[in-house]
Amino acid sequence: AWFEPSEWLGNAASDELHLLTNQPPQQLHSQLFQTRTETGPTEVAINPKDAMIRGLHTGQIARLWNHRGACLGTVRLDPGLLIGVLVMPTGAWFAPDQQGLEQNGNPNVLTADRQTSALGQACAAQSTLVRIGPYEKDLKKEEHHGHGN
Repeated sequence: AWFEPSEWLGNAASDELHLLTNQPPQQLHSQLFQTRTETGPTEVAINPKDAMIRGLHTGQIARLWNHRGACLGTVRLDPGLLIGVLVMPTGAWFAPDQQGLEQNGNPNVLTADRQTSALGQACAAQSTLVRIGPYEKDLKKEEHHGHGN
């Protein structure tokens, strides 16, 4: 029998996207992770149509959030990605700022801490709804330097 997930595109608000998390190609989980100061936050892939609606472009720092938390991500446009879906690799070291905004792009702050079942007790991944938008702090910095628009 099919049981409706608690979070999926079928019950998403109009501005929510389905976040899928995968393993990063250049590392195993968090091994060999380079911090944001070295590379920027982890990339988050988004369909160009979803990005355009939200005012996002390649290389821009975005804020992803839901009722569980928030993190930063570096936008990468992917025209092959299904509209309504984001993909972000796992493995970023947890580094929240003083307000709790995770700086390295760790999607664990967005996912539910629940098990698939009492029998299986595995993590219930791939069932997370989030919102994404431009990172306001970066926008203010750009406006201050005369590059905002």
